[in-house]
Amino acid sequence: MGKLPSPDEVTAVAEKVLKLYDGVYFNPTEDKKLIGPVIADEIKKFNASLEKGLKEIEKINVIDGKIAFDLYQSYGMPVEISRELFLEKGQVIDQKTFMDAFAVHRNLSRSASAGKFKGGLADSSEQTIKYHTATHLLHQALFDVLGKDVRQEGSNITGERLRFDFYHTQKPTVEELEKIAEVVNEKISQALPVEFKLIPKQEAEKLGAKSFFREKYPDMVKVYFVGDYSKEFCGGPHVKNTSEIKSFTIIKCEKIGNNLFRIYAK
Repeated sequence: MGKLPSPDEVTAVAEKVLKLYDGVYFNPTEDKKLIGPVIADEIKKFNASLEKGLKEIEKINVIDGKIAFDLYQSYGMPVEISRELFLEKGQVIDQKTFMDAFAVHRNLSRSASAGKFKGGLADSSEQTIKYHTATHLLHQALFDVLGKDVRQEGSNITGERLRFDFYHTQKPTVEELEKIAEVVNEKISQALPVEFKLIPKQEAEKLGAKSFFREKYPDMVKVYFVGDYSKEFCGGPHVKNTSEIKSFTIIKCEKIGNNLFRIYAK
């Protein structure tokens, strides 16, 4: 592949990202130094992945849509690049076969998540609802202890434990995890009321309510308030008071991707 971008080029990309999301996710003045290195690292990893894909292409004598999809799935090889490379060999990728393979993969992914309640809840049992409410406290505590670049990436909650995925520039230390758990337990012991309001989305954003950035929200949204500590877009269900949660313990925190981490707690 081509050479990696220069620091100036990465800075230019970072500035465009900051401009695009100004006032939504980032503060241009404070976040510029954080975003540049992340973009540079992503570009480096993308190039490395494509290099592997190119080596695989050299081994392929006859291409078809299914193989092209496998290259895309395994190495992130854009079908446009695969199409051009195989055209040089006098071969054409069957677009329909590629799209059929893509549709099968998409449907399998959807099936894997079927049956879950909104917000990643496996059911609506009493314990699951307690853990779900605890994720609101955890989300805010992560933000308070680690910094405002923390971003929720997903959650999965059962009656046995909660799982919370988030973005951060580095893995939390043991001391930071202990502090996070301490903050959550402090809020539980304070017996904070849990209430919701149905308000316009723009008003909720002005209030600083946290949201899952991949979710598409309607014009009117439900915002859950945990005392004056946490504000978050959410459909529920929740406990009425944090004292119902009783306690919170982080079981482990693991890395699941580039700047992506997963906390298990109960």
